[in-house]
Amino acid sequence: MKAVVGMMFKNMLDGIQFYRVYAARCGFDIRFSTVRKSKDGTITWKYILCNREGEKNAAVDFDATVDGVIDKRHKVSRRVRCRARVVLKSSGLDGYAFHFFEERHSHPLVSDKHKEFLKRMKLCSAFYFEYLVDGKYQLRHIFWADPISRRNFAAFGDSVSFDATYNTNRYKMVFTPFTGKDNHGKCVTFGVALLSSENTSISESANSFYGSFVNSNCNLVEFFMKYDSVIDAQRHAYAEMNSVDESTVPSLQTPILFEKHAVAVYTTNIFVKVQKEIYSACVKCRIMSITESEHQLFYNVNDGEGIFQVVYDSVEDIIVCSCAKFVREGLLCCHIYILLKDLNVDRIPDKYVVPRWTRYQSADNEDVQITSFINNISFR
Repeated sequence: MKAVVGMMFKNMLDGIQFYRVYAARCGFDIRFSTVRKSKDGTITWKYILCNREGEKNAAVDFDATVDGVIDKRHKVSRRVRCRARVVLKSSGLDGYAFHFFEERHSHPLVSDKHKEFLKRMKLCSAFYFEYLVDGKYQLRHIFWADPISRRNFAAFGDSVSFDATYNTNRYKMVFTPFTGKDNHGKCVTFGVALLSSENTSISESANSFYGSFVNSNCNLVEFFMKYDSVIDAQRHAYAEMNSVDESTVPSLQTPILFEKHAVAVYTTNIFVKVQKEIYSACVKCRIMSITESEHQLFYNVNDGEGIFQVVYDSVEDIIVCSCAKFVREGLLCCHIYILLKDLNVDRIPDKYVVPRWTRYQSADNEDVQITSFINNISFR
């Protein structure tokens, strides 16, 4: 879609963003020029030009060389008097409109294979962001999620937490990460927001994954550089854990067949937790009593710390334990494993193997589609 005179935008930044995307697709860069303001300081006119507008500076640069010989410095210029531009004009409460648009350029546009060298590279359509500015066009809130974060949300977004307790920078903004746990049980990022904190009480969280780079002294440029480093480290660690799963097999502690099944389906980190429960079922747990009522079996199991009741319904094929570990974590407890052992079950029932903890549930999996649910983020 190209610019059209009369096209309306809810604010000036949206108009600028539209033309910036248009320029990247066509093969040219932009720069800002004249701005006109009303008496109250509101921007009424905004000129956005092709960056090849204007002409080369007539001044000549010289470098002094040895023996006093003056050597002319060779410089290149992009300026070719290009007249391509767009003019945004305020329409009052209705926002801003394109008042003037010159499409023609006085130079060839950058070819597709060289667009990567533009200052403004082609935007990623899967990158999602939302922002809010005040009446002075100062940033108040912003949320963003790159394609990898969105794929992570599609794979592991069944549980989301966010923490708005980080005083991020000198602009009184709060860093608010939206996170969850991946299939290795480690922190994974779904998206991030910066929120104005002028009226918010802030408490630092030093022990968090993000605590190492969140501080009140950095500016936004420093913040984004540190954030990118932390996210890169997080994703590198995830790739390393996937590599470990592909190249190694944990050792078994029991001859029970469903432990062998567990090591085949769960990631290594999660299997270690499952193995602990299976081992406890064999070594620590004792069946105190078994009662039967129609199609249900009632097991009272002592794990050394207390007695828990496990109910098996053979008709519904459901197993429930009073400790509720599966409800909380999506992993079976030792009390259920001793029941499975007693019933000579050789595989963990499929309904109790939660996909998000398995080797197959990965954001790298081609079957994982970028979710659209994250597009519902908005500021009020």
